[in-house]
Amino acid sequence: MLKAATKLADESEPCAKSASYDRQTQMVVIQLQGGAVYMFPHHLAQGLAGASPEDLEAVEVTPYGSSIVTGK
Repeated sequence: MLKAATKLADESEPCAKSASYDRQTQMVVIQLQGGAVYMFPHHLAQGLAGASPEDLEAVEVTPYGSSIVTGK
């Protein structure tokens, strides 16, 4: 039962595939596994509000794709 629930969650819940920072627009860009792209100003994200542009350029997706962190 748990295996089926995990498979369903993997197929239906949004999960980050990659993350980057666009210096020109000052936006964090997250590409989801389903192909959608989500962009937002970094100051709106918990943990990224005070980050420098250099820190934001090191943004990455955590192993399960459930959150992003700066690589520094």
